[in-house]
Amino acid sequence: MNKTYRSVWNDTTGTWVAVQENAKGHGKKKSRAAINLLATGAGLVASMSAYATTLDGGSVAKSTQVAIGQNSKVTANTNDGGQGIAIGVNAISSGSYAVAAGGSSNAAGDQSVAVGNYAHTTGTNSNSVGFGSLANGAGSNAIGAFSTASGNFSTAIGNQAFTAANGVALGAGAKANTINSVALGTNSVASSTTLGSAGFAPGGATLSATTAFAEVSMGAAGSERRITNVAAGYGATDAVNVSQLMAEDARVSNVSNNLTNLSNTVNNINTATGNFTNIINVVNNSARHACRDACRDARRGFRRACRICFGGQHQKPGRGAHACRAEDRGSLPSRCGGRLPRNRRASGQPRARFARL
Repeated sequence: MNKTYRSVWNDTTGTWVAVQENAKGHGKKKSRAAINLLATGAGLVASMSAYATTLDGGSVAKSTQVAIGQNSKVTANTNDGGQGIAIGVNAISSGSYAVAAGGSSNAAGDQSVAVGNYAHTTGTNSNSVGFGSLANGAGSNAIGAFSTASGNFSTAIGNQAFTAANGVALGAGAKANTINSVALGTNSVASSTTLGSAGFAPGGATLSATTAFAEVSMGAAGSERRITNVAAGYGATDAVNVSQLMAEDARVSNVSNNLTNLSNTVNNINTATGNFTNIINVVNNSARHACRDACRDARRGFRRACRICFGGQHQKPGRGAHACRAEDRGSLPSRCGGRLPRNRRASGQPRARFARL
C-alpha cells in the first residue's frame, strides 16, 4: 500500500530523513518550513536515492520517487528503476527512470521524458515535448503540439508533424509517411508508393541506383519548393544542378547544328548529282540525235553518190557521173557491202552489195 512520506530533521544523526507523514521531527522549529522546501528541490534536481517526495495528493511506489500534483503517480517498482518523477495533475510516470511533467502527461517508456499537457511516451529513451505530443517508438522524438513520432528512431519536429519509423518530419504539418523518408518544410509530404520500382531510364540506358531506398520531400503536390545553391554533382548518384543541364543542352544543340549542316551538304550533293545526271542525259540525247542525223546524212549522201556513179544518169561534163571512174565503180560495192538496185547498175557491171549504214 502506498504511503505518503515527508522529510524531518534527526538531531541524533544530524541528517534529514524520510518518514511517514504523521511522524514528528525534533530540531529547530524555525527552519522547518525552509527545510521542507529545500527537501522538495533536492528531490527534483539532486540525487533521489535517499528521498521520496509527494505534494498535493501525489503518490509514489518507492521512497526514491517524486510525485507532485493531484492524482500524480510514479508507479515503477523495479529494483533498478525506482527513480521516477511525475509532476502535474494526473501526471503518470510508469517507466523506469521516466519523467512526466504536465497535466495528464504519461511517461511510459523506460528512461523517457514527456513534457507538456497530455504529452505521452511509450518507447525506451523516447522524448515528447508539447501539448498532446506522442513518441511511440524506441529512440523516438516528438517535439511540438500534437506531433507524432510513430516508429523506432523517428523524429517529428513541429506542430502536427508526423513521421514513420526511421523517418524525419521537420516543420508544422510535415509528414514522412513512408519509413526511412524525410519531409522538410511546412506541410511537406513524403509518401511515395513507387520506391521499389525502377527509375526512368531514357533510351534503355544503364543507370546507377535504379531503385530508391527512401525519399526526401521538399513540398507537396501543388506546393513544390525550389532547391537553391546546389553544387554541381560529381558522382553517378549526385544531384545535378541547372548549369550542368545547360552545358549538356549546348552540346546537344551543337550536335544538332552539325547534323543540320551535314544534311544540307548531302542535299546539295544530291542536287548536284541530279544536275549531273540531267547533263549526262542531255549529252546522251544530243549525241544520240547527232549520231542519228549524221548517219542519216551519210546514208543520203552515199546513196546519192551511188546513184550518180551507178545509176546511168547522164550528167553534164564535170558534174557527177563522169567523175566516177571504173575502178571506183568496182570498189564502191565492196565498200557499200550491199546490192545496188537492178535499175541502178551500170551497164555490164555485176550485181553489187552494200552495207546499210
